[in-house]
Amino acid sequence: MENKKIFYKIVEVSKKTGIPPHVLRYWEKEYKFIKPKRSRDGKRLYKSEDIDKILKLKSLLKEGLTLKSAVNRLKTPNSKIDSRQILKEIKEDLQSILKILS
Repeated sequence: MENKKIFYKIVEVSKKTGIPPHVLRYWEKEYKFIKPKRSRDGKRLYKSEDIDKILKLKSLLKEGLTLKSAVNRLKTPNSKIDSRQILKEIKEDLQSILKILS
């Protein structure tokens, strides 16, 4: 029987997911889709569910979604996703790109 841990440190999560720790901290701060607990000394402690979310996000990013769209997709159950929401996200992404280019 495999000994499964309850909590993982950020370095362990980084190794399991291939996402650097600074990116994990950024995603946590900016998009709040993962909320690791904190140890007494303030270190992040991730659950298996957090790792699963990170891996799903990574998969969506590989499919070509923007970070914002991928996070929104994870926050919205599949049954509630409709084409209007997807088009709205695409429009927002294109407006952001236009601002960067101008």
